[in-house]
This record gives sequence, C-alpha cells and structure tokens, in this order.
Amino acid sequence: MSKELSYILQTLFPSFLTNIYLSLRYQCFIHPSAKIYWPKNIKLAKGISIGKGTVIMAQKHKAAITLDKNTIINDYCILNSKGGYIIIGKDSSINHFSLIQSTRNNTVLIGKDVAMAPYTRIVPNHEYEGEERTRTIRASTEIGDNVWICAGVTIVVGTNIGKNSIIGANSVVTRDIPDNIVAAGTPAKLIKTFKEYVQKEDSKESD
Repeated sequence: MSKELSYILQTLFPSFLTNIYLSLRYQCFIHPSAKIYWPKNIKLAKGISIGKGTVIMAQKHKAAITLDKNTIINDYCILNSKGGYIIIGKDSSINHFSLIQSTRNNTVLIGKDVAMAPYTRIVPNHEYEGEERTRTIRASTEIGDNVWICAGVTIVVGTNIGKNSIIGANSVVTRDIPDNIVAAGTPAKLIKTFKEYVQKEDSKESD
C-alpha cells in the first residue's frame, strides 16, 4: 500500500477509536481529537498525555517516534518524523502549537525533564546547489536533560543544546549551546551562565 493511500485511509478512520485503544494499552491519555498516523511506528509509555488537536506522524521506521514515561504533548502540536526519528525523554513537556520535524534518518533526541514553551519549532535545514534549494541536510539534534526552551524559539536540526541550559524567547539556535548556559538572540549566543542566572533569581527572592 502506498504512503498516500495509507494516509487517506487513516484520515477517514475515526481517530477517537485509535486513541481509546492506545490509551488503554499504554495506560496513558490521548485526547479524542488528536490524530496519530502510523501508530505501529510509535513507541508510547505509561503516563504520557497527548492533547487536543495534536498531530503525530510516524512515517517509514519502527519506533520512529518514542515518548517516554510521563511525557506531555500539549494541544495543537505537530510531531512529524518524516523519515527520521523523534525521541522524547521522561517527564518532558512540549507545549501548545509546537512543531518537531525530523527527516532523512536524522534524529531529534530530547532528554529528561525538558520544558518546551508554546510555539517552539525544531525544523530541518536545507542544502543548496547554487541558488536552487534541493533537500534537507543530514544532521541530528540532541537537547540535554533539564533544558528550558522559552516561547517562540526555533532550533535548526543539526545543532545541540547542553543540559541545564535555557534558551530565551524568540531565539534562533543555529549553533551548539554548551551545558549550563543561558543563551538568547538571533542567532542565539551566550548571555550568562546558568549559575549566574540562579544567583540573580535567588537575590530577587531575598529582596
């Protein structure tokens, strides 16, 4: 069966029936209006939550998308493996209207306890031949444990973010961000260390 025909059939099939089955099987919550394509290619875990209107597309590979324990995918998000892999660690949350896309056997690996605010985008970059845009670049992205991605951030696939780092709102990440860093801007760059950020926040509370 072609991918196009499979997609059409899954679109016509009532999504709430698939969601009830998956919710019972994995002891998790999947909103009746969420749409999951190619569920056999998705690895779910106990306690996850998938919100209203979210679309998850796990094309091509077994375990193309993996959601670990207590992962939260909030309302109106899109996760599209599109020939790659998306792996989200336990206790992480992807907030409303966010997009994660992986292509060409690339991997987007998100660690444990990662918080992604609304309108976050993780998207592939493209190759050019002269002035002609051809295909997406073969590259993967890893986001370390306990990272906080603020609202409206764009992360270009092929960049990595170290553990305990914070990315400021509306930033564009085009290069690797080390561990324990606060970065912001377009492109995102070092603003302060995580230790300096914590000390500043502690001093506000003591004032």
